[in-house]
Amino acid sequence: MDARLWLTGPGGGGPRSVPLSGERTLIGRSPQADVPLEDDGVSWNHLEIERRGEVLMATDLDSRNGTALNGEPLDRPRRLSDGDTLIVGSHRLEVSVGAVTPVGATVASAEPSVALSEEERATATALVAPYRSEGAFAGRP
Repeated sequence: MDARLWLTGPGGGGPRSVPLSGERTLIGRSPQADVPLEDDGVSWNHLEIERRGEVLMATDLDSRNGTALNGEPLDRPRRLSDGDTLIVGSHRLEVSVGAVTPVGATVASAEPSVALSEEERATATALVAPYRSEGAFAGRP
């Protein structure tokens, strides 16, 4: 199961991907947390997400400011589903189970980039040429 969180902080920008690949993922202000969050509204050890086979469970670790799950206080361990939203301090964490990527998200490629051959580069340039003079590519080098 490919499970991850899409983390959006108070500074804005697109969400960043946080894989949930371990058995447990600790979220908090501690530098030793799996997902460290620099935020005064986040406790040192704030939230734990545990994998139990194909099930994800979220537990608030008696944090000072609490955690919200889909707008409700996370007052006991709860099962997470695709699309659930957790609020930790001023951070939003969207649960994703599967390979869907939110619009504007930044995801590091798992595969190395490959340089184009001269022939491939010439073909790509020829295909794009009609659009360079008009529309979205106009004025770009």
